[in-house]
Amino acid sequence: MTEIIRAVARTGERKDIPTDVSEAWIRSTASDYQTERDAEIQLFDDRWLSVRTRVGGDRSTFVVVADITAIKQSELSLKELAQEMKGLAETDPLTGIANRRVFDETIARECARTNLAGAPLSLLLVDVDRFKKYNDTYGHQAGDECLKQVGKCLRAAARRSTDVVARYGGEEFALLLPNTDIESAAAVAEQFRISLAGLGLPHSASEFGIVTASIGISSMGGINLPLEPAELLAQADGALYRAKEAGRNRFAKAAIDKRDGRSETAAG
Repeated sequence: MTEIIRAVARTGERKDIPTDVSEAWIRSTASDYQTERDAEIQLFDDRWLSVRTRVGGDRSTFVVVADITAIKQSELSLKELAQEMKGLAETDPLTGIANRRVFDETIARECARTNLAGAPLSLLLVDVDRFKKYNDTYGHQAGDECLKQVGKCLRAAARRSTDVVARYGGEEFALLLPNTDIESAAAVAEQFRISLAGLGLPHSASEFGIVTASIGISSMGGINLPLEPAELLAQADGALYRAKEAGRNRFAKAAIDKRDGRSETAAG
């Protein structure tokens, strides 16, 4: 068996053969065929073999080899389809970012983690200013393109793999920022606001003449724990309302102080 494995290594038939084949690897692989085992081996040409090893009473070894390429290809196709379906179930079809279901699951998980570990967690709620008027002026197709651009800008502002950008509903978006305090979240919000305004998307029905957004920011961590997702959302929503009331095209931040139940709000 050792000579067979050595020949296999020399011809490179198996894909799992190390680049630098050692005698120890050859002996170890050969010893696998001295015990009863079932294995699946991928060959260099992407064919797959099922290798079943059985040991007789006299210690003789019987090896049954079958080509299972068609089965493995079917398995791979099913896995790819399942992954595609999972992506469709988690993605907003218009903007390509996460959908509301993913956001709800993520904020629940991150709030629980923050309540346990105490690390800060911040949330941005984003609303496109005067979007109904935009749709009325330019039509729904243009409105869809506008939302795509907003989602793209927000995704660009979320630079870490742990940041979650989602379409919250209609013209509202959400950005969840783990391990981020409210001041750092405000910097992200301002970066996004400037980036969106910088696109210069015409909006004749807006007081700014271009597409802009208002942002509400809330944060949890430290003294304001524990905190539930609904509370974090309510604080961000309240801050968003105040950003609109202050003139739109800006952010407002709200930090909860659970020691006395007060909420402090600032606009930027």
